[in-house]
Formats: sequence, C-alpha cells, structure tokens
Amino acid sequence: MESGSSSAVPFNSLGTWLRTQREARGVSLAAVAESSKISTRYLEALEGDRFDALPAPVFVRGFLREYARVVGLDGDEVVNFYLLVVPARTPPSMADKPPAGERKPAGPSWLGYGLLVGAILAIFLGIAGAISFWAKHRTVPPPPAAAAPRPEPPRAAAEQEPAAGAAMQQPSVGAAATPAPPAATGAAAPGFAAPAAPPAELLQVVLEFQQDCWVEVVIDGRRRSSELKAGGETLALEAKDSVLLTLGNAPAVRVELNGRAVPLPVQDTRVIRDFRIDRALLGGSGNPGAPTGT
Repeated sequence: MESGSSSAVPFNSLGTWLRTQREARGVSLAAVAESSKISTRYLEALEGDRFDALPAPVFVRGFLREYARVVGLDGDEVVNFYLLVVPARTPPSMADKPPAGERKPAGPSWLGYGLLVGAILAIFLGIAGAISFWAKHRTVPPPPAAAAPRPEPPRAAAEQEPAAGAAMQQPSVGAAATPAPPAATGAAAPGFAAPAAPPAELLQVVLEFQQDCWVEVVIDGRRRSSELKAGGETLALEAKDSVLLTLGNAPAVRVELNGRAVPLPVQDTRVIRDFRIDRALLGGSGNPGAPTGT
C-alpha cells in the first residue's frame, strides 16, 4: 500500500475501501478465495462490514493479512485500519432497563410453584410405579437343566476276564515294536491360539508454525479440517495410511513425521497444495505425492 493512503481510508466503511482497492487492481473475489483458502462467505462479510458474521478477532486479522497479500496491500496497515474502524462502529452495550413508569411483571406466585412441584412429584411416582409393576410381573426364564451323565458301556467279557495264558505271553525276540507316529511339527498345541500380527505403526505428524498460516488437512482420505494457525502454535495429527496437507504459508511451517523432519518442496509461491505424507517416508524408500502450488 502506498504511503499516505491512510488519510484516504473511509474509517466508517473498511469493507468499501477493501473492495475498491481490490477492483482497482483487477483481482476478482474468486481469485482471492482460491489463493488465500478463505471462504467466499467470509470475504463477502469483510467487504460488507458484517463483522458480526466473522469468527473471533484473531481469525479476522489473519483473513485481512491473507486478503492484503493476494491483493497487494500492506497487511500490517490493513490490520491497523481494522482495529481503528471496528471499535468505532461497535456501539457500547446498554443494560436492559424498563422505561420510566413501567412496572416489571410480577414473578410466579406460590400457587404456581406448588403446582409445578406437584406435577414433578406425580411424574416421579408414575415412573416408580411403572418400574415396580414391570419388576413384579416380568417372566424369569428357568435355569437350564443339568445334563444327565452318560452311562458307561459294558465291557466285553474278554476284556473283563482275560485269559490266563494271554497274561503270561511274552513278545517274541524277533518281533519289532511298531514306533508311534511322530507328532506333526508346526501344529499349534491344543488350547493355545496362534500369535497375532503386530499392529501397524501409526503416522504421527507434527506441524510447527513460525508465522500465521492457513492449513487444510485430509486424514486417511476421509476426515477434512481447515483453520488458521498463528505463529508459535503447533498441530499434532495421527493417521493410519496418509496425511494430505495444504499450506498457505509453507516457508513458515516445520513438519515432522514420527520424530523425523520432513522437508517441504520449494515452490515459486508460498502456497503448497495436496502435499502427501504416507508410510513410504517411514522407511526412507520413496517420496510423497507430488504437491501442487499456486
């Protein structure tokens, strides 16, 4: 922004001044939303002086800095204009006082309180009666009958009374005893389950912000979130397969994956889109998905 432009700013309408500066530079509102990652609804609220439709003031200051960067204005000067204009436009809060001579409506009478307490007691008594009736008349299934022991089958007479001669028989010298078949190797012992495979390591991504930056995150291709982070803040993420990052001020962000620094690609602009972090980076055997810049 050129020096001395503060005197030309209409302090009663910051939004009108912003729209005039943007149109004078030939920048469309859609281009500002695309480059700054700010919702068009918020940009229209800024240019329409509808500050009550915007988030907290810290986010509004971030919006103004991104707006100024895309349009080509001085971000600090635009924020200073906002701090000067907004208090002047916000009327002081007035306590709700009844007009002179008007009496406030009388509070609820004791009769109303008595009726309310009686209704509450009646509801509680009805619930207690319903629970008692249900507990008294519910049907309890009988316990299952114990299984009768199976009778042991009678033994054969030959097993009960072995022949006396058979008891005295000895195996012949030349007869070779039949060896028992060896146990199958590798089979799991009865009663023991096979060991479960170890769980896969989670992707733990930490973002450290040295300056204000707009960030959008897509975790495992499903969960998506976007917010404006101020300088000095950190953002911790966990994923099973991948994390997709879009950064509005990439040089001000430091990225770590499971305790290891992840270098960000160098772009012609400060914006990085769809930067992919996946398991290929854990073993150092691959590069993340190619990001796109604007």
